[in-house]
Amino acid sequence: MKTLVVYAHPDHESHARYTLELVEEKLKAKNSEYEVLDLYKMNFNPVLSYEQMYESKTKGTPKDVEDMQKKIAESSQLILIYPIWWNEMPAILKGFMDKILTPGFAYKYVNKIPRPLLKGKSAIAFVTTGSPKIASWIFLGNRFKKILAHDTLGFCGIKTRVYHTDNAFEFNDKQKEKIRKNVNRAMG
Repeated sequence: MKTLVVYAHPDHESHARYTLELVEEKLKAKNSEYEVLDLYKMNFNPVLSYEQMYESKTKGTPKDVEDMQKKIAESSQLILIYPIWWNEMPAILKGFMDKILTPGFAYKYVNKIPRPLLKGKSAIAFVTTGSPKIASWIFLGNRFKKILAHDTLGFCGIKTRVYHTDNAFEFNDKQKEKIRKNVNRAMG
């Protein structure tokens, strides 16, 4: 089983970085084949141009998009690590989804009905928020989980579990323990 880890946080001394370190430890301990895509380190361009939109009717897929799609196609599991900003993933990750999860690769329409093309794949998302979980649930209905697990990856056929670390204003031993528990729960 090959795992593709998509990391989207610009701070390399953050909750997200610590999560990535624990995830890599787990993957190495299981002798799993994996690759990390650090979108910020890669200077990934999240802007979707008109030529890249499926409506543009241009021929072919840009090489960088094709390369990322190949990595996803060859992986059975995705692991996403990112913070929640404004109740959503960072723009760099949203742009990654917009550019990579395209019609013909991630889904297609048959008689105007969407059909997922990435069935059989799974995803684990590790997300952080500054607010407490109860606030995310009561006031926002955990919308960020639904958007990822149902509306985005679920639409493409990827079964997704989201693990949420809250109160991520400080990075201390208590936060590290929360993250460790989430990684252990998700990855055994």
